[in-house]
Amino acid sequence: MGIAFETAVAALRTKADVDPPRDMIARIIIDLAKTGERDPERLCEAALNGVPADPIVNAPNPLAPRASPPVLPES
Repeated sequence: MGIAFETAVAALRTKADVDPPRDMIARIIIDLAKTGERDPERLCEAALNGVPADPIVNAPNPLAPRASPPVLPES
């Protein structure tokens, strides 16, 4: 399962600028493994097919907007 997970993450990382949804990949692989599948290639392929082409990734802690530089009083 670990090999399938890492392979799927690496494959998706090369296709997008954002990190792939690791929890979704893991869930797909675990669910398929529960049915008895153990072949890493099949598990990886199922994970790749189960993740949307353009996953919506929301950062849990988005960066705050940049603040303006402080204005210093004139001397």
